[in-house]
Amino acid sequence: MGRNGDGFWAFRYRDDAGRWRERSTGKKKQNAAWQEKTKFLDALQQGTLPGDIAKWTLKQAAEHWYAVRSVTKPGKTAETEKRFLKQVMAVLGEKQTLQALKPHDLERYPGSSSRGKVHQSIPAML
Repeated sequence: MGRNGDGFWAFRYRDDAGRWRERSTGKKKQNAAWQEKTKFLDALQQGTLPGDIAKWTLKQAAEHWYAVRSVTKPGKTAETEKRFLKQVMAVLGEKQTLQALKPHDLERYPGSSSRGKVHQSIPAML
């Protein structure tokens, strides 16, 4: 690990394709930089980086979203939204990845209006 031109600690790592990448920790103190590096590499290994979420299936994303939502919202609200997500997955397909979803996919959902506008709650769920 070394410092970049701004005085922040940076490190190199191999991505999924085997290419070397460089990442700044955004930290000027070495101990904090090591912690940031460890946190990033753990997330990379577990596949939980923001870019990796795009590779999730709709079902995986819905389960993750519901796990978070069930803790932050009242029980009835979370259960209602879970039922709604099941309907969305039935139309869009559980195995479709998030990065493959396109705006016209949302228009296929029966909750869409006849003018092609997407029901306001659908993007919030996705």
